[in-house]
Amino acid sequence: MAMSRSPCVLEEDAFPAEDGGGPGEGLPEDAGSLAAQVRQSFALHGALAHAADEFRERSGQTRMALAVARTIDEGGVLVVEAGTGVGK
Repeated sequence: MAMSRSPCVLEEDAFPAEDGGGPGEGLPEDAGSLAAQVRQSFALHGALAHAADEFRERSGQTRMALAVARTIDEGGVLVVEAGTGVGK
């Protein structure tokens, strides 16, 4: 019997920033996890900022990347709809 999985839909406020911190700040995660690597890459002085002078940290973009990382780690399906300027 095949299992079907429901898609995970990321909505604008699905992963709100907490207490003025970055997206998902304060959530437990393994330092070597994909989510931790994504968070570091999308940080103000992270890998993306070093690779592209025009890079700007945007919470919507980071939340979207973290949702993708969680879906890769946990399996499943992710449906993301993001407006112009999110940095898909």
